[in-house]
Amino acid sequence: MLELKNAADENATIWSAFEQFQTYKAELVTLFAYNALLVVSDGVEARIGTLTAGREWFKPWRTIEGQNLAPTSMPELQVMIEGVFDKRRLLNLVRDFIVFEDEGKGPLAKKMAGYHQFPRGQGRCGRDPQGGRSTDCPRGFERGGRYEAGARPGGEPGDRRIGVVWHTQGSGKSLTMAFYAGRVIREPAMANPTIVVLTDRNDLDEQLFGTFSRCQDLLRQPRYRPRVGRTYG
Repeated sequence: MLELKNAADENATIWSAFEQFQTYKAELVTLFAYNALLVVSDGVEARIGTLTAGREWFKPWRTIEGQNLAPTSMPELQVMIEGVFDKRRLLNLVRDFIVFEDEGKGPLAKKMAGYHQFPRGQGRCGRDPQGGRSTDCPRGFERGGRYEAGARPGGEPGDRRIGVVWHTQGSGKSLTMAFYAGRVIREPAMANPTIVVLTDRNDLDEQLFGTFSRCQDLLRQPRYRPRVGRTYG
């Protein structure tokens, strides 16, 4: 759902559009029963969030294809429309990159991948599931996606290398890994894989365990429900 304000009105801002959504949510509850995402814009600036997201979680979408940031000369609304509402990307976003988390601290939270999480959670093409090189992407994976820190030479067919995701503090790394695991687990070519996540800190272990436990619906196949547990050596 989009709430667009008049760009010619100097009193119209993205945050007046955000407040308009709060009014709609209070007065037209059934309108949001099947809502996936919310976009607010004043015709130039634009932010995207979910039904339960506060103002601080409405964020810009800064990329179109997912590989490079859009030029700063492009209006944010244009980047949002082209980057999010491409039919293929929108369907992927709604299907694989929205989760519901109950942290026991209040209402159920609906969370959606940000622009930096979306391409990284889709996986990388160019190698087949057995580790060899391939010119075809597994079904459901987006060709040309990249999440490594720049191209690097080297690598032999069958070496099973795939790349590196560089996370910064506060970037939502636990959810990014949950999104990625969900795509891998539900890919038929991967034949119901086992995913092992290694951490070097107890607090990160607790964080990942909690996130994966709350996102089990995302990690579920029709005839498979993953077990989320810990193994200590």
